[in-house]
Amino acid sequence: MLASLTLLVVMNGPVTDHREFKDQSKATAAPRLRGAVRVGANQDPSGGRQEICLALSGGTRWSIESCGTGAGFLAPASPAPDLAHFRIRYQAWSRALESGWLIAGVQGGFAELEIGEDDPGFHFTSVGPRGLETAGPSAGASIRWVRPVSSGLSLLAEINGNLVYFHHAPELVRPQSTWQPSLSLSLGLGF
Repeated sequence: MLASLTLLVVMNGPVTDHREFKDQSKATAAPRLRGAVRVGANQDPSGGRQEICLALSGGTRWSIESCGTGAGFLAPASPAPDLAHFRIRYQAWSRALESGWLIAGVQGGFAELEIGEDDPGFHFTSVGPRGLETAGPSAGASIRWVRPVSSGLSLLAEINGNLVYFHHAPELVRPQSTWQPSLSLSLGLGF
């Protein structure tokens, strides 16, 4: 087994945060995105739905992001349970590929679970005045493929997994599970 791993490392070379392209002598970093918009699908215990994500970055590895269905904002509120994520992301690893970049990240923040019309604010210690929403901490990880297409513009594809803990979810008008996992697949543009 050790011999196999050694052979694999020798054949592929060391994996570092910013790899050198084989035909270039200098290391090239993954594209730095100041913002991104992605659309896609999200699957969680209450079913599948569309998702839109908006992200902004002020640093090379850190960004803030919000993802949700847009219910109550871009579309009418749905009676089906709805998750909205608000998180900080950290780019943990990147690797140059022939077709672009593969970037792995971790994230943490909070999410809101709604089962009806949204009330103002986030309710971490209750289910809100009408028993329709609650919020809790979330953590997750993602794998993103990025391909620069022109100066300052990149195509994105991402798989993102999250786990959220809603302490008060069983107290909602329509009780929900305390733990809410979700998995999303999205495509978009970064700039």
